[in-house]
Amino acid sequence: MDTDLAYCLERFIDDQIELIDQNLETIEQNEAHEYAKIDELMLSENPTTTATTTEATPISQSTHEEDAAIVQRFVSDLLDTVNNDSAASSPNDLKDSLDELRSELTKQIDECMEFIVRIRKLARPILGSTNFVTQCREFTNRLSAEKKSEKNFTDLCQIIETSDFRSVVENIQNWWKETYGSSINEIIHLNKRYNPGINNNDMVILPPRCSIILCAKRIISIRNMESNADSRKHDIVCEFVREIQSIDDINRQEISADDLIVQLDNSDINSAIEFANNWLSKRDAIRDKQKEEEQ
Repeated sequence: MDTDLAYCLERFIDDQIELIDQNLETIEQNEAHEYAKIDELMLSENPTTTATTTEATPISQSTHEEDAAIVQRFVSDLLDTVNNDSAASSPNDLKDSLDELRSELTKQIDECMEFIVRIRKLARPILGSTNFVTQCREFTNRLSAEKKSEKNFTDLCQIIETSDFRSVVENIQNWWKETYGSSINEIIHLNKRYNPGINNNDMVILPPRCSIILCAKRIISIRNMESNADSRKHDIVCEFVREIQSIDDINRQEISADDLIVQLDNSDINSAIEFANNWLSKRDAIRDKQKEEEQ
């Protein structure tokens, strides 16, 4: 009995809820219909009302002074970044360091050639040295050919590009050993039979303080400064974009924050400043137009 009563009561409640929902839907439809009639009546009495409302220029309540302060801060921060970087290094520093690296690499190869030629000449008169002399000559010919090529310099630059201060010494030493050091070490080992008193381990493994490694460290330092400058510029751009898009609906609709950041990041300083000034001019034009519409 109780079960049947509960079932009937539940069905009754469901039916009442459904009836209420239907009544609410009918009321909403009637209201929408009445609102539409009111809009039509207002439009017929004053046709310019809707057009004026639609054409009204949307802009935040920020003033010219507030927008100008954002632009001024952005421009000032960008110029400070440029000035600080210029004081730290000149545009020619990297080029000069790369030229010096090329020169030091050539010098190191020349010293290797001179060393090998020297022990070859000393070994030539000694009985049984023919193969050794031939090996020395072939290696010096290889050094001479590769000295004229850009490949070794390019390879060395790639090593530096992928290294930091902690790894550059070991990376360059390994590169030199694989490229020349192992062959030189073999020749030095064979030379002990003919000229046991002549040795030069600096030809096998470059010392940490050699000119090539010092140049490499200087190049890394310059590139780190450039990277830091790019990072500072990116932070400045992000802050500027965040500020203007928080108050400028039009700009936010025209371009996403991420796309605008990429655009300004890839722009030079002058272009970024020009964008900021143009943004302020557009905002002022909208403000002027809004004042005219309100009068």
